[in-house]
Amino acid sequence: MGAIQRLLLVAGVYMPLHVAADSLWQDLPDYLQNKAAAPAAAALNAKAVEARRLLGDIDALQAQLRTDKSDLTLAVPLPDGTMASFRLRPASVMHAALAAKYPSIVTLQGHEVGNPQNHGRFDVTGRGFHGMFQYNGETVFIDPEQRGNNRQYLSYYKRHAQPLANLPADEVLEGAPVAAKVLTGTAAREFGDPVSLRTYRLAVSTTGEYTAFHGGPTRALEAVATLVNRLNYVFEREIAVNLELVANNDNIIFTDPDSDPFANNNNSSDLTTNSTVLSENIGNSNFDIGHVLTTDGGGVAFLGAVCNNTLKARGVSGSTLPTGNSFYIDLVAHEVGHQFGAAHTFNGTTSNCGGGNRRADNAYEPGSGSTIMAYAGICGEENIQSVSNDYFHARSIEQMTNHITFGSGANCGTVTPIADNRQPRATAPADVTIPANTAFILEGNGEDTSAARLAPELTYTWEQYDLGPASSDAATMVDDGRRPIFRSRYPSPSPRRYFPQLEDVVRQTTSLGEAYPTTNRTLRFRLTVRNSIGGSAFDDMQITTVTSAGPFRVTTPAAAARWDGSGPAEITWDVADTDRPPVNCDNVDIYLSTDDGESFNFPLVSATPNDGTHTLPAPNADTDRARILVRCSDNIFFAVNSGAFTIDNSTAPFVPLIVGQTAITISEDSNRTVQLSDLAVTDLDNDYPDDFTLTIQAGNNYQVSGQTVIPAANFNGNLTVPVTVNDGAADSDTFELTITVSPVNDPPVAAADTVSITPDSGATLVDVLANDTDVEGDSLTLTAFDYSGAGTVSIVGNQLSYTPAAGFTGSEVIQYTVTDQNGATAIGTATMNVGAANPGSGGGSSGGDRNGGGSGGGGGGAPGWLELLALLGLARLRRRRQQAQTRTPI
Repeated sequence: MGAIQRLLLVAGVYMPLHVAADSLWQDLPDYLQNKAAAPAAAALNAKAVEARRLLGDIDALQAQLRTDKSDLTLAVPLPDGTMASFRLRPASVMHAALAAKYPSIVTLQGHEVGNPQNHGRFDVTGRGFHGMFQYNGETVFIDPEQRGNNRQYLSYYKRHAQPLANLPADEVLEGAPVAAKVLTGTAAREFGDPVSLRTYRLAVSTTGEYTAFHGGPTRALEAVATLVNRLNYVFEREIAVNLELVANNDNIIFTDPDSDPFANNNNSSDLTTNSTVLSENIGNSNFDIGHVLTTDGGGVAFLGAVCNNTLKARGVSGSTLPTGNSFYIDLVAHEVGHQFGAAHTFNGTTSNCGGGNRRADNAYEPGSGSTIMAYAGICGEENIQSVSNDYFHARSIEQMTNHITFGSGANCGTVTPIADNRQPRATAPADVTIPANTAFILEGNGEDTSAARLAPELTYTWEQYDLGPASSDAATMVDDGRRPIFRSRYPSPSPRRYFPQLEDVVRQTTSLGEAYPTTNRTLRFRLTVRNSIGGSAFDDMQITTVTSAGPFRVTTPAAAARWDGSGPAEITWDVADTDRPPVNCDNVDIYLSTDDGESFNFPLVSATPNDGTHTLPAPNADTDRARILVRCSDNIFFAVNSGAFTIDNSTAPFVPLIVGQTAITISEDSNRTVQLSDLAVTDLDNDYPDDFTLTIQAGNNYQVSGQTVIPAANFNGNLTVPVTVNDGAADSDTFELTITVSPVNDPPVAAADTVSITPDSGATLVDVLANDTDVEGDSLTLTAFDYSGAGTVSIVGNQLSYTPAAGFTGSEVIQYTVTDQNGATAIGTATMNVGAANPGSGGGSSGGDRNGGGSGGGGGGAPGWLELLALLGLARLRRRRQQAQTRTPI
């Protein structure tokens, strides 16, 4: 079978096809991995600073795809030398008629088996295998290394990608303006609103030069399919837009540079020509957006042209090497973004960022910027990276969504609901005031009700959302009181972002595109939450920086300091007036890192006074890479000590330290089982909570049963519960756990009443509430009664008024409702014994007013004969009810 074995495993009727890793991919030998003799630049299809080089048996995959491509599990090589298994399904980028003419063009989408967070697009054509996918928060590409060779591949991260050719500036022409709409809050997108996919008919023309570059019309159409597949991966994810090549797109793949209608080296001319070409070959009513691909450098497009019958064909993208990631994303996705209404977002003016290309009303990204609508890599010393990231800035999402919702883009395309796909929600924190020259952390929240089978985890992007003066070089990419000073960073599964990035704070430096705020100013930030299937949400917040406070700094331990277990460890910091208005930071939290600041996972103390010093027992850990982070407890600013220091205390196991708890609130008369997860514990030689035990001590106003705290009956307020944890070797110091017991309104207790009344005596007022109680001492009100006798009953002055029927003797029961001041109720009964006066009846009667000759019962003595008859009748009635209740049902 040759050096690369072919092995196709088919398992069961409904089981997916598995293409084994060793049947499709084989790493190049070590001596070829970094071979100096790389392909000539003109032959390159992909280029990266670092990459995994592989041989791929594309024939094995193509053979199976001809048989079954509906459910494929494919082994995908990762740049780090490992493999990932992706479950794939067809995702056509062509009209069905065009796809039927070119069955060898197969485009797929899917996600890693067991991890939908890692997802992407793939295609298999005569040009080989191509992949673009997310893996653990990074974009990965798999591409043939050179054109015309579908056997040798590169697997590489986006951050290592290099452009094949230098891309010049593009030109943006104004299309039909779209009135700005606010897409935050409730104006355009509500949390939980359905997300629909909008599909636009795309017509892509190619010049004869472009077609020749790729090796003929079929190969050129295959290159276009790869391009559109990657465009769809971006646009579907960002704004729920899909592009589909029109049915006769092969009619506009021109083959002869001498006879085709395009100049190829004049973008303005080709822009106009493409309108004519598409009208004549496709029909103006048969496409929604048009574009032409050339081999001349640069691009030009009309802004907001989609669905505009005059302008919709006017988009051009060209490169001397029109292939690869940089061409697809940095250029074509950029120009298509213009056609959907997105303007430039960079704030620099150096090199290609100059010449009128900057949009002052849209310049949200420092320097060259890094998102698709910026100019990454072509702005000289203001470049913050060499290639664009494959996502749009929040401003671009807003503009494109405006166009397809309120502009001409709403007038065409096919809208298809995505079942169970809903708009997420973004929640930014409250506005704050922080000291100048100080690092800070932003952390928001996201919520999504989309079906789990559809949506991977949410991703989060924090972007500064300020406009200000342009920068003119790297030195001016700093705070002037207005301009943007923080770059956009790739969407992350974490809702937290450090400003500047944590690694720079730890190293006491900054990277181009991030600068400390040094002035009195307001910084506006936008949190964008994406569900990766077209749903997104925004929320904004503001930070006020003041020069009257700061910089907030950790002063000890200094770099190279040493702590050991022989004495206390002291941490000091420069409060720098952060304890005063307008910052008002009263307390700080202190964290320890044992990996030189890569993470600060060990809380040492929480809410200690912001007085500049704290002493604690030295953590019993062995490390020479310790760092300390001090953060304001109720604010976002923080500082890290100046360098790594040593902790040396290996002679005894580290005693666990409880440093905090989650808030615990329960209702009155309920209980709570305390879990280890309720506590924040630092223990450097053990992994909390694995193998830890919890002990709860007795205290006031509660009982303990195992790990369950049972408050005393009717108790409300704060319980202070002493607890300790043990790591298997040592107990922690006692920590006072707080459990808040929220009061509940207990219902009143209604006691039964018995009243003796003389026949025909008139109305009797009975104070039935006199013996009713309420544990909270609430005032009670008589609110209702239930009576079915022949007499008369009413409520008079919060008492029952009872008048027996004329000539009636015997007993009657009145059921009444008592209500406390908070609305809780109880049911009570009052028994009215109507007969001869009973001078000797014993307790249990309510007494009350005895108008009309009623008697409320008194001291001892025997009951009168009328009362005996009444009691006998009541006993017979109860016996009949009991007999009725015990009858066997039929």
